[in-house]
Amino acid sequence: MDATFSCSHAYIKERLSYLDAVKSSLKKDFYGIDHIIGSVIDTIIPWFVMPQLQDRPLIVNLWGMTGTGKSSLVIKLAEKLGFADKFYQYDLGTNNFGYRMYNDLYKFNEGKAGNPLIIVLDEFQNARTIEENGKEKEPSEVKAVWSLLDSGKLLYSPWNNRDSSEHIHNFMIRIAQCIEEGIQIRDCKLIGNEEIYRKIMSTSDEELSTLTDRDISVFLPFYPNPTLYGMRKIISKLNEYEIYELLSDLHAKALRQANIEVSKALIFIIGNIDEAFNMNGDLNPDIDPDMFREITLKITVPKIKRALQRRFRNEQISRLGNIHLIYPALGSNEYKRIIRVQLDLISETFRKATGVLINFDSSVEDLVFEEGVYPSQGTRPLFSTLHYLVKSKLSRLLADFYNGSNQDFNKLKISIRDDNLIANGFYKNILLGTREYKCSMELTKLRENKKDDNQAITSVHEAGHAVLAALLLNRIPEIIRSRTADANTSGFVSGNIFDTVVSKSEIKNRIAVLLGGIVAEELIFSETRATDGSSSDIQKATAFALESAKENGMSSKPLYYGVSEPKSNRVFHEQEANIEAEAEKWIIEAKDLATTSLRDNESFLLSIADLLFQKTLMTKQDFEDVILTFFPNFIEKQLISNDSKGEYVDILHRKVMNMKEIRQEGESHYSGSTELVAYSRKVDNEE
Repeated sequence: MDATFSCSHAYIKERLSYLDAVKSSLKKDFYGIDHIIGSVIDTIIPWFVMPQLQDRPLIVNLWGMTGTGKSSLVIKLAEKLGFADKFYQYDLGTNNFGYRMYNDLYKFNEGKAGNPLIIVLDEFQNARTIEENGKEKEPSEVKAVWSLLDSGKLLYSPWNNRDSSEHIHNFMIRIAQCIEEGIQIRDCKLIGNEEIYRKIMSTSDEELSTLTDRDISVFLPFYPNPTLYGMRKIISKLNEYEIYELLSDLHAKALRQANIEVSKALIFIIGNIDEAFNMNGDLNPDIDPDMFREITLKITVPKIKRALQRRFRNEQISRLGNIHLIYPALGSNEYKRIIRVQLDLISETFRKATGVLINFDSSVEDLVFEEGVYPSQGTRPLFSTLHYLVKSKLSRLLADFYNGSNQDFNKLKISIRDDNLIANGFYKNILLGTREYKCSMELTKLRENKKDDNQAITSVHEAGHAVLAALLLNRIPEIIRSRTADANTSGFVSGNIFDTVVSKSEIKNRIAVLLGGIVAEELIFSETRATDGSSSDIQKATAFALESAKENGMSSKPLYYGVSEPKSNRVFHEQEANIEAEAEKWIIEAKDLATTSLRDNESFLLSIADLLFQKTLMTKQDFEDVILTFFPNFIEKQLISNDSKGEYVDILHRKVMNMKEIRQEGESHYSGSTELVAYSRKVDNEE
């Protein structure tokens, strides 16, 4: 007994040590997701060490934005665990994925039933069973997914057997007709009327004295390692009645369901849930990646489950279990590390192939970052940019140096200057020559400071939003841009300006900030010169006002006002005139507030607008430098969050202390109700 335990203990220790090595290796391959890798490894320990104890699949959910490496991590994990040949990946956005999954698992079950394996259900959001309009649907192939997740057991009629069953049934009918017509079969040869046989078999083959290869091929799916030769030997021993009986048995077998059991599976659910990652649709390359990362780091499991309710029934969500790992978006540091690693990999590959070492200057990293990073799309655009800007030029560069130099060279130094890629060739640190190649820097050109009318308008517009955020909400944006590479946006203000918690006292202030762009244009350029670039701002202001009034209890009547289509609840309707009149009044008063605030602080507004016009980009530090010259005592207001301790905590503590003071005054002769009245009056007077 002790020897068995010792062996078991050694085995477990070895497996755990192996997982630790895999964890360390994965952390070197993937950046910024150490906590995800750690959680995955910790979760799969029981499955990897003692899979025999598992009686249903272990399900791990990975949610995140596109291009963050979710699928790549799982593929690499399977490879490092030695499961490359027991790894099955299905894209739930493709047709017939269910058929392929059934067939694959059926074959696995035939040879390796009861063994652990890894199954990946990718693009899981596409398996939705609830449409956007709230109606339920469930494609037939999706049903297999829920059975798989629930118990790891499936009932399956192999699709090739189903097809064969139809052929077998038709063949049975024809053999029966042959028997009725007195046609006999001996040693695969026909004895009887060949013309009748031709009609029964619907064939024009000239060689009708024997069963054809097409006839015999019907039997093949039901025999191990089948060959036409082997089947012909079997059939040659049977007469027409025995052939009919064999066909009858095979037909029953073809219709029989098989049990698929993969309870020892590790199943990864991978998906992009737009309802949780609602910044997914923003393709602006000038959005700060670090802001995206910060937002995604705050997404919680309850938010994921709430988002899943828009696509799946509660019973289905429960089958996904509680292991939900949320991928953060890539930040600037992660992108830059990926770029550096990829450049080093290109250099090493080039050296092995040519013997020439490439040193990439930091300017190359900067260019790839500026041209290749789309924060909402992850690494895919980055890799294509690396290929286009760097890899595609290396062969030509090598040929140009060999053709233009009488000496071999063993090192290249590559840098970017203006819009050119500069390559300096060296032999033993002696410069042999320089080559220049034009770089197509489309995004960089789109970001160029043109100091034209459009930029003047955008500078004033975005300055209006930013200044009002500081004046009315005591918040400073992270980034302000007056020119972007985006096709639909001239500029933007980004950062945590608005709290996730809305108070009544801030409603008009928030609306004023949203209208700050058009108000600033009217103030600086005149009302008649204000442009039509504020449509999205007006939509947001309108939606926020109506949502606050109709849905969030912020109007004079704490009622929920709804219409048949929820999305249209954020536009005005005549039938809800009274409640909408309050929202309309908020918007009008908010615009007046914005106008007054900007007019009273026009110098501040113009200072910000001028800086945006001159340099196109302002950071938070840039803004702080300006605002402190106008308001030396300005202090940014803390956001309300799970960790904040601001005015709400202060008010609660103060009122609790007041209550305790009243009780300690020794007015014990008052009744309980009188004491509460006194306390209530004191607190109300204080407020």
